[in-house]
Amino acid sequence: MESSTIPRPEDVLNARAALPSDMRSQNLATIMRVVRTHGPLARVGIVRRTGISSGTVTKLTAQLVEAGALVEASPAGTGEHPPTGAPGVLGMRRAGRPQAPLDLDMHARAVLTVHIGVTRSTAGLVDMRGNVITDITVTHTDTDPDHVLRAAVATMRRLRNSSGRTVVGAGVSTSGTIDHRNGTLLDHPVLPWRNVAVRDYVARRLDLPVEYDDIVRGVALAHLAYRHGEEIQHVLNLFVGNVVGSALAVRQELYRGEAGRAGQITHLPVHGVAGPLCECGRSDCFQAVASNVGLLAIGQAEGVVSERASFDDLLDRADEPGVRRLLDRRAEWVGQAVAVLSDFLDPSAVVLSGNATHAPGYLDVVRATTRRLALGGRAAAERVSLFPFPGDLLSVSTAALFLDRYFRDPVAYEPRLAGTDRAVQP
Repeated sequence: MESSTIPRPEDVLNARAALPSDMRSQNLATIMRVVRTHGPLARVGIVRRTGISSGTVTKLTAQLVEAGALVEASPAGTGEHPPTGAPGVLGMRRAGRPQAPLDLDMHARAVLTVHIGVTRSTAGLVDMRGNVITDITVTHTDTDPDHVLRAAVATMRRLRNSSGRTVVGAGVSTSGTIDHRNGTLLDHPVLPWRNVAVRDYVARRLDLPVEYDDIVRGVALAHLAYRHGEEIQHVLNLFVGNVVGSALAVRQELYRGEAGRAGQITHLPVHGVAGPLCECGRSDCFQAVASNVGLLAIGQAEGVVSERASFDDLLDRADEPGVRRLLDRRAEWVGQAVAVLSDFLDPSAVVLSGNATHAPGYLDVVRATTRRLALGGRAAAERVSLFPFPGDLLSVSTAALFLDRYFRDPVAYEPRLAGTDRAVQP
């Protein structure tokens, strides 16, 4: 006689996982991610890379093509990825030829993006593989959240209306402490924004699904998603500009922490420097010394830069010995942070981003400092690289926030897939 007729929680979860609808959703997501990384791919290639049965691949890819999420290449596919910034050379056939290579629809679909910075916002239209189709920069005339967000939404509307594409969703990014679950900016390090419901503001006015998070997390996701043919598991992004921050992706998923505050490096101590006083009372905090604001303050105290100088002014004078030494010192401080975080987290790759990377010799100095200080030595330094799309960082990384969710659950964003009730066995 059984001791209880009440099912255990794990039994319920296992039963749910076995439901055909859940299995179908998981298989659709797997197929879409494989095509994103390795496409164009024939169906036999999808079977080989996913381990999903050929019958299921045939049925599900037919549904994806019918829904418009995938298209068939007109000529025989080569398996090569279209160059970054150029549309995929794909036909729009909707038939189900088993050997025809399948790829993402690079012509008819897109994602809207907007990054809200301190002095300006950058809105963009990005294709399904992260190539920027167009972007527009709007300078803020007011720091009021409603004013800035209203202007951002208006710019996104113009991009959508002129695109001639189906927009599947939108990505929105800022810096600061973000409640990702509720889509709220809790606190911004520079702007006077507190508890602003950014995601819902944009979603309601565009009538689109919106993914909102810190731009630093978008950079980490972009590095994972847009390296065609490569699959990196663990990525650490270190962003240094007007603000500083880091983001960690583990097994290709963002780690946000219990309260969503993972990646805060504002108060990471920097050895051998005394900068502007931090709000915490110390003068060696990473934000206080390594951010652009902190670096300029140190340069002013040392008589290297004028009181009204900007970071762009500093870059323009980078060939002057005093300015170059200041920029190199900042790169050494970043190298200290990379060494500490690399020892603690042991990532597969460390990505440097933010306009600090525009300084000449930045990567070389960061790598040299990492090699000297990290336990991993040369191996740790060799994992450090610059973000591969620096000119498009804001739009590409903001799009990655939405595209990461889309490729994990395409059924949630494709109405024609959600309306297809076909139980498919794996």
